[in-house]
Amino acid sequence: MPANFDSLPDKVLRALISLGQKEGVGEKDYTFALRSSHVSRRWRRVSIESPVLWKTIHLRAPLTSSHNLALLQIERCGTIPLEFVLDVQKSGSHQIPFITEFVVSRIERCATLSITVRVFDDLHTVLGGIDKATRAPRLQLVEIVNLDHMQNTGYLPNFLDGRTPSLHLKLNQVTPFWKTPSPLVCGLHTLEVGRVYFFMTKHAYEIRPFFASLTTLRHLILHSSILLDYDNPNPLIDIPSLRSLELIESTGMHQVLRQAACFATPALETLVMRDEEQPFSFRLNDDGDSGWLEFVNSLKVDNPRYPVLRSLTLSRIDTTVIEPYFMKGFPKLETLTLIEVDVDPILQLLDTTTPGRSFIPALFQSFLRTASLLHSSDTTQNSQPAEGGALWPSLTSLTLDGDVTKEVLSKVMTGLRSCGRPITHLALTDRTAQLLELEGGGFCWEIGMHVQLLANFPEPEGLMKRNIAKPDGDGPFEEVDMDYYSDESFDDAYPW
Repeated sequence: MPANFDSLPDKVLRALISLGQKEGVGEKDYTFALRSSHVSRRWRRVSIESPVLWKTIHLRAPLTSSHNLALLQIERCGTIPLEFVLDVQKSGSHQIPFITEFVVSRIERCATLSITVRVFDDLHTVLGGIDKATRAPRLQLVEIVNLDHMQNTGYLPNFLDGRTPSLHLKLNQVTPFWKTPSPLVCGLHTLEVGRVYFFMTKHAYEIRPFFASLTTLRHLILHSSILLDYDNPNPLIDIPSLRSLELIESTGMHQVLRQAACFATPALETLVMRDEEQPFSFRLNDDGDSGWLEFVNSLKVDNPRYPVLRSLTLSRIDTTVIEPYFMKGFPKLETLTLIEVDVDPILQLLDTTTPGRSFIPALFQSFLRTASLLHSSDTTQNSQPAEGGALWPSLTSLTLDGDVTKEVLSKVMTGLRSCGRPITHLALTDRTAQLLELEGGGFCWEIGMHVQLLANFPEPEGLMKRNIAKPDGDGPFEEVDMDYYSDESFDDAYPW
């Protein structure tokens, strides 16, 4: 790579700046007086001999001069799997077949297919064209972004039915409903849905049948998507094959706990709950409405909702109101990860040396008793379960990133060791280690065990791979920033 930064191509330079720029900070309006001809011969040779630089093929209608460029890229990337990025947000339906035909003829080499549309009807045209492919053996990820804020609840057409061995389907503002059962859905392994209010769609009655039809689904990610209308309680969503559930909230509505209470997933092994907004203090509304009510009721110890759950991650969840029902709901828990939370309340529940305190606010206790969800034994001063029912007896790994005091951590670790239930793996992020005044990794005498130091967890990634920009006034949701991919100069052929 050239030592002189000015010798880089202007597009490469723009891409580097775009990657390093934080999401939503300022405007990406950079102008450079550089031309591709300034690139050194060594850089040209290195780039041509690096197939990975050419594997992403950007296509937009009409497919004119970019056609030759795409063919050149495909030739230079050798035999590695391709990533096709289809940008049809500025095209009419009569231009889309040029793109889909180009992709279908090379679908056997495609590993990732990303589609962005501004008009929802164009999505039917695109998927209809892609459906002409006879097979797609390498296809692993299909990513669909809908920028039509007013229309995102229509049925999706069936496409690539049974022609992919396993698939990760990633939908942004697209409701995952099909008119008829699809082999694609039946063979789906990972489903990621963002910014969809299921209960507000005209297909709300299909929520449970749809999820029940996902007989092979193992991983489900819901990003700022609300499943049910909580004013009208409904039966639980049952996905027997589900092994991993990730619930992410970034709208400020703090609905993560409610979403977790919607599922009946007895085989679930990994649960991640993340509120990307800052943690909020517990507040009980006048009507007694709280996300904790649904979640508390779903985790009764006599019939735990997640009997085989082994990994639990809480990110930016308010832990100051943790209470026994929640803690007893995961009897097989082995790994606990706490990110940007108040760690002390949960650690104190693990303290076997002294009685703990009740973590249920008095007002909430009264409300739960009225709802017949709480008994007097649940609010005793001893937060530990009765003898023989130790809390999380299989817990062996802790990863902490948040507010924690050295005294509490040391006391809990010592108490668990004395009971024959030692934590064998303890990991702390840099900021947590600094808070505890711990320098370097290795054996920590204050805690009495080895500590692994981790880099601080990065900010949560956006729903889609591409950057998310601020709204442009066209609707209430954020839009995908396609400025780089839609650059008019992108059609120009490279000068080598």
